[in-house]
Amino acid sequence: MLLCGLGDQLAQEAEYFASQKWRVKDIPDATRVGWEHDLERQRICQAVAVVLVDAFNHQSISGESSGGVRLHSVPKWAEPLLEHVKIKDLFSSYPDLGHLYFYLPWRQLSFIHPPRSPCTIIHYARQLAGDYWHRNKLMSLPIFSEKDDILSSLCRAYELSVLAYFVPEMADVYNHEMDYLMKRLASSDLEGFPDPRTRWRKMDVTEREAFRGLVQFVKIIAEQMDPVRLPSWVVDSCSQ
Repeated sequence: MLLCGLGDQLAQEAEYFASQKWRVKDIPDATRVGWEHDLERQRICQAVAVVLVDAFNHQSISGESSGGVRLHSVPKWAEPLLEHVKIKDLFSSYPDLGHLYFYLPWRQLSFIHPPRSPCTIIHYARQLAGDYWHRNKLMSLPIFSEKDDILSSLCRAYELSVLAYFVPEMADVYNHEMDYLMKRLASSDLEGFPDPRTRWRKMDVTEREAFRGLVQFVKIIAEQMDPVRLPSWVVDSCSQ
């Protein structure tokens, strides 16, 4: 799965492993017989075990109901890998290992669906804050950040601007997202900022309040920059 880029299938298998309540340390050495003839197989098996431990423990520690949950440990046969390689370096060798973090809010923070309206953000503030706590972890995974785009960043910043007002501890996350967004904007033109309706058809009709929220947020961003021309979809919305 790793070598063929089947990250989604890898994530499903990891989720199945977790649902069985098996312990990573109990996985027997899959390369015990004949591993000396296939060092690459040995390294991959070690990497999978190490990242499973990191993924499951991160889920337990960052979850709201983590009290009393036993953390995983690395099996003895995989420990030698940690002497030479850091976990973050494993992703450069095997990018699809990032899919083992299947519990992270991939879809929410990459905005497969339109952003929420201000009222929805306020009503589900604590739940959304739980999703955004994972932002930094997602942004550190190449497989997520490589596919991330400026419109998704705008949507995250917009939601966080509302969220941080009602959940003050989200302020740092909001600031990080804004720094990231402004760096992306530094190499592009705000006037050519993509119209969200190109991703979500008729969003200004079906998600009216969320669309208005994005329009107002872009205007706020423009005020923080050198004199710029607003995107046409913002200008048209303001004139209606």
